Amino acid sequence: MSKIDRTETGLELRAWTLEVHGELVAVVSAPARGRALAHELTIAERDIVAGLVRGESNRRIAQRRGTSERTVANQIAALFQKLNVMSRAELLVLVRDG
Repeated sequence: MSKIDRTETGLELRAWTLEVHGELVAVVSAPARGRALAHELTIAERDIVAGLVRGESNRRIAQRRGTSERTVANQIAALFQKLNVMSRAELLVLVRDG
């Protein structure tokens, strides 16, 4: 049997005390960096990220946005640099965890 006590702090941190088989485990979480993405990205960048989340190809994103595949590739590369990620998978993890 386990018991979970949850505490909200004024620093946007959440803390849980979890008792499992008589042992206490403390878990502390903070907002993921991904939550700040909406404030860091332009409207165009957010649209591209949304396309990546939906699994769209560069070609599909370009068609939807009325631009070239090369432009989309450049924008994705700029996003990687801006968000300090190296792949679509890493970007998706950052967005998902936010």
